[in-house]
Amino acid sequence: MNNKTNSKINKKRQLLTNILIRLTTKVLNKYKPIVIAITGNVGKTSTKEAVFTILKSKYRCRRNEMNYNTPIGVAITVIGTKSGEGSLIAWCLNILFAFKLLLFRQKDYPEILIIEMGADRPGDIEYLCNILKPKIGIITNIGDIPVHIEYFQNIEDLYCEKSKLIKCLPPEGAAILNYDNKKILDFKNLTNASVITYGFDEGAEVRASNFKIIPQNNLDESEMYFRIEYGGTSVPFQIAGVFGKNYAYAFLCAISVGIYFNINLVESLEYLKDYKKLPHRTNILPAIKNSWIIDDSYNASPVAVSFSLELLNTLPANRRIFVFGDMKELGSYTEQAHRQVGDEIIKHNIDLVINIGNYTENTYNQLINNGFKADNVYYFKNLLDAIDLLQNIIQTGDIILIKGSHSMGLDKIVQSLAKN
Repeated sequence: MNNKTNSKINKKRQLLTNILIRLTTKVLNKYKPIVIAITGNVGKTSTKEAVFTILKSKYRCRRNEMNYNTPIGVAITVIGTKSGEGSLIAWCLNILFAFKLLLFRQKDYPEILIIEMGADRPGDIEYLCNILKPKIGIITNIGDIPVHIEYFQNIEDLYCEKSKLIKCLPPEGAAILNYDNKKILDFKNLTNASVITYGFDEGAEVRASNFKIIPQNNLDESEMYFRIEYGGTSVPFQIAGVFGKNYAYAFLCAISVGIYFNINLVESLEYLKDYKKLPHRTNILPAIKNSWIIDDSYNASPVAVSFSLELLNTLPANRRIFVFGDMKELGSYTEQAHRQVGDEIIKHNIDLVINIGNYTENTYNQLINNGFKADNVYYFKNLLDAIDLLQNIIQTGDIILIKGSHSMGLDKIVQSLAKN
């Protein structure tokens, strides 16, 4: 396909995008749902699912499917279709469905839209806010080395972009902020909306304490426990099959949203027991040779890797094995971030490490340079070579954490090792 043909296709796609976005704005103006917008650098999708789990018990709600957080993904969420941008037919269906919403009032249109918003480039958040006009803004977390930073000049510019969600909130709205990230906490000074903070640190309005993982013989039935403290009340919470501080943060955030909607703590916790994890996000699966897999292969960032390694370190195992694929979209921080993962591996007492890709060579070198036993660390560029090694070296009682960016295709390793 030549450049001229590509240019024509891109122009048509942009035209159709503009039409769809205009129709999306008209749909929002007609139905006037409360929009809850979620952004951050890690934890957006799990937070969105937790918020949805609580609010769907009281309201008609809709959220983006998976992590469709681009303008097109947001538009099809508002309109309520499942068609993407893969074909002219899909575009036409989206546009026709939008016209149908405008011409004929849909009585069961959602009262609340829960929208995950991505920011790959400067201006993305402001653009989406102008379309959605959110009433509630949620900031999850931004790591010291965040993903999606390659098109920003520095971390401060990324924080500035995320803060635009908080700046756009109306006075009657609410900003839900991660108390444990002090730069995010400072966003409270950018809005006249109500502010609710959540986190583990003392001072958070909605706070988790006494956090622990309770392992079971069947590892996939292990439980996460913590206490939720709010307004002088302390309530215990325990859930099976959902693990890690990343989920605790998502639940705290969702409880904070519930508070805004006058849903009491006990009700919110009861609803959260129905939380359903998405595929390839910290799912524990039985594997070959009576071992276990922690399938966290959907995506990776430095903060998320740290949470996953912390979880691996808390579980009883014959050996703790970490299969690590490249973390993408880190721009000039790529080498530094992968070296820091090497330090995290040592900190969390991992026994054996298999690095895959181009960037994880930095992790391999960091481990070797810091005295990690050379026989227990491997580096492959080829995914199939790593699979062959794993199938040979896995022993009974091993736990294998598999994590890397989505484009690395580490789910193929899960498929090759999982029993089912």
